[in-house]
Amino acid sequence: MLQIELTEEGWLDAVPAVQATLIRQLVDDGSTEEQVAEIWLSKVGASTTSGFGVGGPMQSFYANVKAEVIAFVCGDAKYQAERTQAEAIWKTHGKIGLVAAVAAAISPYVGLAAAAIIPVIALLFSLAAKVGLNAFCKSCGMP
Repeated sequence: MLQIELTEEGWLDAVPAVQATLIRQLVDDGSTEEQVAEIWLSKVGASTTSGFGVGGPMQSFYANVKAEVIAFVCGDAKYQAERTQAEAIWKTHGKIGLVAAVAAAISPYVGLAAAAIIPVIALLFSLAAKVGLNAFCKSCGMP
């Protein structure tokens, strides 16, 4: 498991200001962090084009990103080296560095650019911070 102490505030600091404003607006309108993350990857783009999630059953990018974030945070062996690096980055660069490190580590597994998944990772860390990493991992079915 990722060995860091999460705090609730500041996760959207890792997200560009325009995107953070949109995310805050969705949360203020009553959506949960998880709902916003799912919306982000399923509906990004103009209404006349397909978003990252293609809007249908072809592929759920959100489910893939969430599964990889859980694997990274909760201790999957394939991320051991990256998790160690992320813990060091956390100490020097905080939330922004951690979110970027996780995005870089999981992007090859989900088939999306790291920049495209940074908002989703920040939202998932915000969610995890509310309950703590242990509870987050247990609620996601990880030991």
